[in-house]
Amino acid sequence: MVLSVLFVGLGLGLLLWKGNLSFKEIGKAIGQFGLAGVLLGLLGVLAQVFFQIHRMWFLFPKEEGARPHWFKVAYAFSLGQLVNSFLPARAGDVVKVVVIAKEKSGKPVPAAEGAGVVIADKIADVGTLLILLLITGATFFDELKSSLTFSPWIAVIVAAVLIILAVTWRWFSRKKLFSEFREGLRGLASPKVLFFTFLIGLGAWTSEAFVITVLSKQQGFSLSITDAVFVLGILNLMIAVPVSVANVGTFEAAIVFGLGRFGVPMVHGLAIATVHHLLQLSAIALWALGLWLKKNLA
Repeated sequence: MVLSVLFVGLGLGLLLWKGNLSFKEIGKAIGQFGLAGVLLGLLGVLAQVFFQIHRMWFLFPKEEGARPHWFKVAYAFSLGQLVNSFLPARAGDVVKVVVIAKEKSGKPVPAAEGAGVVIADKIADVGTLLILLLITGATFFDELKSSLTFSPWIAVIVAAVLIILAVTWRWFSRKKLFSEFREGLRGLASPKVLFFTFLIGLGAWTSEAFVITVLSKQQGFSLSITDAVFVLGILNLMIAVPVSVANVGTFEAAIVFGLGRFGVPMVHGLAIATVHHLLQLSAIALWALGLWLKKNLA
């Protein structure tokens, strides 16, 4: 929790320096948040993590005895997300696979199958957000299109990535681990699983969108869920590739940019982004701590 405050504080300092704002201005804006609003936001983020855990658990094969215990998946997910918050290159995703594979309670899950489920969860997560952006009529895609310029190099890079993926997949399919890895991806091939995965993911994204609207309201700005979904689209596009520890600076800049689209001044956007980031880090830390205590004190 202390590290969370330090990292977010560092990101805040960088943005204040770049935006020619003072700590006094941002402090005054943060002071506008009421305890009730912050607690409501924390509950929203805790709910978001619950939905994320449940989605990952739901993607495991359903056959009798094949799906690991919910708390086993919850512990691996929360610990992995906590590591993702402070280490680069999605190191926490590796932690999820290792923890699930080494967990002694319930049916053992091969590491390759766990890796497949983690990847399936990422695909379902991004897919749900894209569908939500389309359903809400958010102008995210129009904004993205207008801000991009086509270059032949983009086509070359995309083609190279596709070729590398195809060669890797062909090589990997000959290995013994492929069948276990494919088992982890099997949930994506089931229309029923995909449907319920979408509903669970919808709960996760709308929970976070709700938090954005609550925090914005505390700053005197009324955002709709559609507006908040647009902000989340910008946020997840900008943090898709981790470039800093705990996404320091990038997280805050993305939310400030997204909120600016709806007339939220930088100082208030920065206050919203800072509190939102702290709530995100605090919620996952609380989940990880609570599940660790359950696991070790039971």
